[in-house]
Amino acid sequence: MFKKLRQKLENDETTSSPGKDTRRDERKLNSSLSAAQHRKSSSNLIRSDSLASLTSSEPEMPTESSSREEISSMLIHRTTQVKRLEVKLAEYGQTLKERSRECEKLSVALEKQQDSALRKLGELNDTYAKDRKRSEATITKLETEENKLTATVEELKEENEKLKKSVDEWEKGKDVFERMKSEFF
Repeated sequence: MFKKLRQKLENDETTSSPGKDTRRDERKLNSSLSAAQHRKSSSNLIRSDSLASLTSSEPEMPTESSSREEISSMLIHRTTQVKRLEVKLAEYGQTLKERSRECEKLSVALEKQQDSALRKLGELNDTYAKDRKRSEATITKLETEENKLTATVEELKEENEKLKKSVDEWEKGKDVFERMKSEFF
């Protein structure tokens, strides 16, 4: 849009002399400006959200009574504004690329960290399972030893009781023998 307008202005300036056909040039310029204004208003209706901040601070499109200097200054203003917006767009694009790279790096680092954590968790699970089997085997062994010792203690207690009874009987027999011996002698 600006390119065509700029070309028309340049063509008008180079081809027209100050006194000739200025009226015809003004009509051409006004018709092209009104067409451009119509296109601008229809595109603003379509993209009103994205351009709302731009249209509020921008000067209006030139009208039929605008001079060439006003049109030229508006064109220069629009051109500088477009350049500023292009710079902003480039900065946003660069920032987006940087953020994307950072996000990718963080994703890779997170993946590595998760893999490492899962590996360590697997190793800890294996170690725990081995230690648990070992401790269960030790507990089972100790329980069997304890059962054997308990059985042995019970046997020894029974034998001790038998021996006590035998000793008591022997002492009774001895007492009886001593009495009989004293009766005979």
